Amino acid sequence: MPHKDPITRLEYHREWRRKHAQDPQAKKYPQTPPSRAARRAHWRVKYALKTGRLVRPSECSTCGREAFIEAAHQDYTRPLDVRWLCHFCHRAWDAQHPKDLERIKEMEAKPPVPRATARGMAHTSSKLTDRDVLTIRALAAEGHSVSRIAPAFGVARKTVYDVVQHRSWRHLP
Repeated sequence: MPHKDPITRLEYHREWRRKHAQDPQAKKYPQTPPSRAARRAHWRVKYALKTGRLVRPSECSTCGREAFIEAAHQDYTRPLDVRWLCHFCHRAWDAQHPKDLERIKEMEAKPPVPRATARGMAHTSSKLTDRDVLTIRALAAEGHSVSRIAPAFGVARKTVYDVVQHRSWRHLP
């Protein structure tokens, strides 16, 4: 940094940005950040490379140049369908094959689909049945303590407490 004083440094950077506003080399970052779909596709490629599912070649598939090879996506919804290109070929290919931005925006605008989770007895780790839950709630309503109910059904006191308080098994009355 040319200046240690924060105010002088701020003025210096403002002046530098004003001078270099039109210089394309001065712009370190793109105008718009990558979309969520693009980031997700990049993360999936990175993970696939790390786990060995994908292997980065040493040369560009277009020009044959030996350099750092990048994964080029035509469609971000298919993250592992990539072309391996050098930086220059990747930029040229992106210019010739624009992404379907409307479809990406439409895909990102949709709310996420909730996961269907098994409830009650359908859950694989369930120790209680629907009848057990109704019985537990009836016993608790009669005044029996959670400490006495839990051993009778072979579950923890916390489980019985959650059943009684309708924190679990909410789908039952």
